Amino acid sequence: MEEMIENAIFQYKFADFSKFPSVYKDISVVVDRSTASVDMINCIKGTSKLAEDAFLFDVYAGKGIEEGRESRTYRVYFTASDRTLTDEETNAQLQKMIDNLTKEFGAVLR
Repeated sequence: MEEMIENAIFQYKFADFSKFPSVYKDISVVVDRSTASVDMINCIKGTSKLAEDAFLFDVYAGKGIEEGRESRTYRVYFTASDRTLTDEETNAQLQKMIDNLTKEFGAVLR
């Protein structure tokens, strides 16, 4: 379904809710301030099909963080439509996300 409002197109997608609980994990990394957060979120979500959503919820720059860099914390929601996820599954996916953030953006785990 598409709806035109004030020259913007909004697309609504509906899907059944999972019968299984979501799990969230946080990733805190230090990156250059110039790094676009949306690019990091896309990297996080693109790493795993189990990553239902991710968002930035904390930014810190100050004591203990190099000049020109900042600490960012992202919350990642994992879910599967066919099972309850285990810590081993989500931790493995989280590690892949951290590896990709390091490779793509020079992120350092905090």
